[in-house]
Amino acid sequence: MSTILAPPAPPSDATATPPVPPRRRRWRTALILSVVFIVLGSLIFVQAYESHYAPLKYDYTWFVEQPPAHQVGSFTSPRGDSFAVFVTKCREGVPLDFGFALQNDTPIGITVTRLFRYPDPAPLLEFTSPRMGPSGPTESQIFSGRRVPFRPFSLAPHQFRVIEMSVVFHKCQADQVGISSTEMSYRVLGQNRTQEVLLPYDLMFTPDGKYQS
Repeated sequence: MSTILAPPAPPSDATATPPVPPRRRRWRTALILSVVFIVLGSLIFVQAYESHYAPLKYDYTWFVEQPPAHQVGSFTSPRGDSFAVFVTKCREGVPLDFGFALQNDTPIGITVTRLFRYPDPAPLLEFTSPRMGPSGPTESQIFSGRRVPFRPFSLAPHQFRVIEMSVVFHKCQADQVGISSTEMSYRVLGQNRTQEVLLPYDLMFTPDGKYQS
């Protein structure tokens, strides 16, 4: 008859050692959390940047058809922007031509797809005849080159291009009517966006051609 002896019991003051989790799991969890925080931070930054993204601005080179329009002065807005004021007599159905240098004021290239929004079914006035100048390579060609009908064009960072258009009133008003901006469309990073672009001048249309300050 054999006897099985049990192992000796540990001393009463002995302390059990807790299991140590694998170190690899700790690194994996920290890495996942870091990636999540980076992605969330990037999304927040992109959304904030896009909400304030306004790449298009005018350059200080422009023309307004004179006559019939004439300049009545230059002014400075509360934001510090300088602009001129032109006034002309409103003539129903007679276009007024104007233009300026459009610049991409950001470090990201864009494609300009539209110079103004489509008119309402029964508009008081509308923009027509969008045109554009050459893209270079010299400033003389940019400003003096032949104008062609508008088509979508690219604007590299800080590059500019001369654009022109006309405004036509379908119904003149008894009071003075002014135009100071146009809604343009562009494409950036595969997304279509719009921006209200200020003109380098205010175009004022009055019944008698006189400016009403």
